[in-house]
Amino acid sequence: MEDKKAIAQALSDTLKLTRQYNDLLRLEYTVDGKGVDREEIVTAYFEHGHKTINVTWDSGAAMVRDIIRALQ
Repeated sequence: MEDKKAIAQALSDTLKLTRQYNDLLRLEYTVDGKGVDREEIVTAYFEHGHKTINVTWDSGAAMVRDIIRALQ
């Protein structure tokens, strides 16, 4: 089982080192519900707002791709 919370944290640390995302405060991975009703969300917090990204049922690599795609 992949540790998606750790993946989000590591990606957050990496993105903050870039010029494009230097205003990123953090990526926060949360899970709501169980079973087929389970929803996995990554919230990107910036200095002036936030963006919510649905990563439900993503693998770790797919989650990274979805986050990057949503932030562009």
